[in-house]
Amino acid sequence: MTVHPQTLYDAPLMLNRLAVFVEPLKLAEEAKTLAGQISLEAMERLMPLLHGPQGQVNVVLTFGKEKWGLRYVMGTMETVLVLLCQRCMEPYCLPVAQQFSLGMIVKPEDMEHLPEAYEPLVVTEKTLKLADMVEDELILVLPVVPRHEPSECRAKFEFEAQEQVTVIAPDAAAPFGVLASIKSQFLKDS
Repeated sequence: MTVHPQTLYDAPLMLNRLAVFVEPLKLAEEAKTLAGQISLEAMERLMPLLHGPQGQVNVVLTFGKEKWGLRYVMGTMETVLVLLCQRCMEPYCLPVAQQFSLGMIVKPEDMEHLPEAYEPLVVTEKTLKLADMVEDELILVLPVVPRHEPSECRAKFEFEAQEQVTVIAPDAAAPFGVLASIKSQFLKDS
């Protein structure tokens, strides 16, 4: 009897899990980098927008501080989101590979000095839930109307040629002349 290693342990390893809560200001002061995975199930606002809760987000977060004092987090995330196509109502996979740069805002007046290269990350408490920060970035990349590419969608649309519409160009000298001709045409037809 041959035993395959995959059959002995059938659950994913939990080696690359990120901490649930971090101290972002401290991490920025220490110029730390965090890498690991966050479960999509930990993202309560994102879950209703997905077709299924399965999956992980691979994340690399680099915390640091600019010379002039701005603390930041630069990150990359990769995942595959399962969405429901709004044309055929079938699930489809949306690969996501996104980079983001967030400037930490402690006081509201700091927002005015945030360089354009950074999006604001409001830090009002000592700790920050990492899943919330990554979830915000994932929600921003979701399409407004999720759908397959037309060539991959089961819903096929055939557009028939409709009646040809005649466009009457308005005369610059008599801009309301078009309306007069439409009115006279209407009166003839009735």
